[in-house]
Amino acid sequence: MGRLIDSELVKQKGKTKGTPYYVAPEVLKNHDFKGLTDLKNIEPHRLRALIYEDLKIYGKSAIGEIHKRIGEEIPLRSVRRQLENLAEEGEISKEGEKKGTRYFIDRFL
Repeated sequence: MGRLIDSELVKQKGKTKGTPYYVAPEVLKNHDFKGLTDLKNIEPHRLRALIYEDLKIYGKSAIGEIHKRIGEEIPLRSVRRQLENLAEEGEISKEGEKKGTRYFIDRFL
């Protein structure tokens, strides 16, 4: 993997035993790749934007509804973490507890 990483054909996330490797997006774009991609390794800032846009369109929603709409291949743990971060930063609001929690954007209700 070393030469592939050095030539920037392959990228990695992390440096431990379970390090995921993936083909650099630029390589796929430059070679006009038409295959399927997934959202498993979506960057946190992109996931935040995706969640925010979903709440802007659909309004008050449970985490399961949001997860289903934005892509079930994204780990639920990542969606939950970003929802909590958005709520802590005041970007979104939440009401209810445990399974009854609903997330929403105040100014769009």
